[in-house]
Amino acid sequence: MTPLAQLQVQQPLPQQHPAPTLQLLVQYHHHHHYYFYYYYYYYYYHYYFYYYYYYYYYYYYY
Repeated sequence: MTPLAQLQVQQPLPQQHPAPTLQLLVQYHHHHHYYFYYYYYYYYYHYYFYYYYYYYYYYYYY
């Protein structure tokens, strides 16, 4: 099972998504590996969302 498939099964995503909150990202941080963020970005294809999460990606992992 690919990380994207895991994302679709474990976290059904709404059609119109809000900006990710710190609490939401912390939950992902504790329960998923870094590649989850990578596929999460490609699932949405939103540049604004990409930059928003990318900041926290570096905050948690670098």
